[in-house]
Amino acid sequence: MENSTTEARNEATMHLDEMTVEEALITMNKEDQQVR
Repeated sequence: MENSTTEARNEATMHLDEMTVEEALITMNKEDQQVR
């Protein structure tokens, strides 16, 4: 599991708790678009 990309930390979303709601939603939507 250590090498699994689904379990890897995502630098872009590591600080969602420090973002405004708008920033967090934009960030999550951008990351969701990269899911294949």
